[in-house]
Amino acid sequence: MLKRIFIMTLVVSLFISCAKRVPHTVQAYQPGDEARKCSSLLSEVSYYHNKISGKMGEVNSRTGKNAALGVAGVFLIVPWFFMDMSGAEKTELESYKMRIDRLQLIAMDKECNFTPVKFENIEEKNSEARNELENSETPE
Repeated sequence: MLKRIFIMTLVVSLFISCAKRVPHTVQAYQPGDEARKCSSLLSEVSYYHNKISGKMGEVNSRTGKNAALGVAGVFLIVPWFFMDMSGAEKTELESYKMRIDRLQLIAMDKECNFTPVKFENIEEKNSEARNELENSETPE
């Protein structure tokens, strides 16, 4: 009986550890966008810029947490079950960027007075940072 309870607990914990966070994405096109005024479009662009700033902190935090859990998992296997490999934050970031691009396109068609913003690719930025780190560590 005790063995059966232990096995069931182990199986349930394995299934729970595989659960991922579902990304909460935003549709790039939303009905009624073309009818909105310039001030409303620019306000929403600003809103999503703030959301992106917050998500960047979450991405960096998750990366650090996963690195620590990965190192701890070398010694104990249990921390590996708590790593978040879903990439939900990056998916959300991309959806915010696509929404901003769509809103900026509509604002440009309406000839609103603002400066469009281009975003850097997160993966390119991370690879550039890794390359700089590797170059600074190599002795000359």
